[in-house]
Amino acid sequence: MPSENAPWAHVSQLAAIERQTPQNISRFVIVWTSCSSIVPTMGRRQQPIGPRAAPKTERGRRFVDKVIEVTHRILAEDGYGALSTNRIAKLAGTSVGTLYHYFPSKEAIVAELASRLETRGLELARMRFMEVASWPLLEMARAFVTILMSDEIGIVSTRRTLLHHVPQRWFEEVGLAADREVRESVQALMALRQAEIRQGPTDVMAFIGYHAIEGVVEAAVRYEPKLMDDPQLWEELTWLLFRYVRPQNSSTKAADERIPS
Repeated sequence: MPSENAPWAHVSQLAAIERQTPQNISRFVIVWTSCSSIVPTMGRRQQPIGPRAAPKTERGRRFVDKVIEVTHRILAEDGYGALSTNRIAKLAGTSVGTLYHYFPSKEAIVAELASRLETRGLELARMRFMEVASWPLLEMARAFVTILMSDEIGIVSTRRTLLHHVPQRWFEEVGLAADREVRESVQALMALRQAEIRQGPTDVMAFIGYHAIEGVVEAAVRYEPKLMDDPQLWEELTWLLFRYVRPQNSSTKAADERIPS
């Protein structure tokens, strides 16, 4: 017996009422058509968002790189509404058919762009963390903030478009892996500088420190993009992170700390 919560249950009840009022049969047909269109999609698996397959040749890799570069430029200059496979193909100097050989839709291209920006952020973090390991703690915090604010992980206008239009699930696997590695790196840096930071669970402190800064940066990108060019935001985030990890009774004058020559 069908459940009362099934999409067709209420339609059946409506049908009984409509049989008593023939003049409203057309309205019943409209309702039935709308509801029945939902039924075939129940349980249907959503198509994955992403490339059809990784290119196997150097020529294929260069082609995909060009497509991603063009997509990045369109999003940065004109926004998501201006993006289409026809325009991407035209600016990339190829046909739509060739484009579809690698990507099933424009959403798949955007998902790949988002994944690449996440990967670029991780690569930048790896590089910077090695550089700053021996820096004064304040400058280490400043370097960390700089990574998240940098155009190297996406022009602000593009990052804003992605935050507004791209569901996290499209690139969640890459994003979660990148976040996890960054947190582990921050925790490792804390272990190296254990004598200079307050006592506490470094895994939890790394989680809070990283996601607090990341959250503010994403809010600025989404709602107040002009703040991304404001040195005061960079400095306030630096001090937020620095003060979070420093002992409260520290006698070190942070203002006197400098990047080593």
